[in-house]
Amino acid sequence: MDYFKSITLVFCLLVLYSCDKDDTALYSKETSDDSLVSNLILTPQSPNQLINNYTGNANFDSNTGILTFTSSGKINFPNRSQGQETRWFVPPSVSKIIIKKQTRVEGQFDVATGTNVIIQGENKFSSKVFGTNLQAYSGTGGLIPVSAGEFSAFLSSGNGTNLIIDNLTSINPKGWHSRANYATGARLTLKNSRFIDDRGGFGNHSDGVHNADLVENCYFETGDDIICDYSDAPTIVRNCEINLVQNAMPIQYGYNGPTSGNNTLTIENLLITGDVGRNGASLIQCLNRNNNSQTATKTINIDGLYFRPSNNNSKGFIVNCDDNITLQGTWKNVNINVADYFNSSLDSKSGQAISFISICNTTNKYKNYNCGNPPMP
Repeated sequence: MDYFKSITLVFCLLVLYSCDKDDTALYSKETSDDSLVSNLILTPQSPNQLINNYTGNANFDSNTGILTFTSSGKINFPNRSQGQETRWFVPPSVSKIIIKKQTRVEGQFDVATGTNVIIQGENKFSSKVFGTNLQAYSGTGGLIPVSAGEFSAFLSSGNGTNLIIDNLTSINPKGWHSRANYATGARLTLKNSRFIDDRGGFGNHSDGVHNADLVENCYFETGDDIICDYSDAPTIVRNCEINLVQNAMPIQYGYNGPTSGNNTLTIENLLITGDVGRNGASLIQCLNRNNNSQTATKTINIDGLYFRPSNNNSKGFIVNCDDNITLQGTWKNVNINVADYFNSSLDSKSGQAISFISICNTTNKYKNYNCGNPPMP
């Protein structure tokens, strides 16, 4: 063995990760406003390492770049801090991950390859990615007081990474269900999938999706914010359903003032039902509890919305926003009841944020809007 190969082998053993030709790209720590905090050396683990640290069965085809989970199990990398042992940093050699039907994978997928990666289930209902049955696992007040974003079931980060989630169920994540670090150039698409939190409680931080380009044909039944945009990401939500379980909030722009500049959310056929939700089932929330002086304009265009919580049709706040965020847009083909335009129990401001939204061809404020052909339950 020559000198260079000897040194390389020693280095690989010291840092405990594979030096496979295609899997040596380092995962950089996030530095944007929606940063993650981690003490891990963010290096990818090769397919062989994943297979050797998975309690079920999996295989990898190096010719196609497809890794397939063929039976249920748990990702378990030893010698990591609590919660991180189930986190797989996917290497660039993997282009597609398949979860077979009747298969539940316990773990998180962190993708920063700078390439296109698809995580696809064979069956939307029985191909599952699972987190934990513990309530309030991460985030503020959690068992592990680390950003819930770091414990996302699916995380897209790094310039050029385009992560697509398709035809599966994500259930009870340790943190958020899905997230793209848009500021670093990462992208995210959700299709034909279900995102569920059935643990109950108010502190699971199981947000549905942060900063996606496209959310299509998806079902959300999760106990926190559903469609979140803390970046400049323009997002399209198409043919989706939200079931308002405990603490659910359909659209969230943040708690501590605007976290980014102006952006556009386009909704095409969104059905919102359920019987709980948060604060009387607010549709949009954008608070400024830290008195952030930054301002922003958010455009929300809707073509097709049905929003009536089933337990009390008088509930159904349209908006709960502070005045440094301006909402604008056009809503048509909607059927919604309105309790109020602003939650004065949280803030005494005027709620002028709603003034620039046209609903059913008017900016006047009414208790009910019903026009066109909204999606119906």
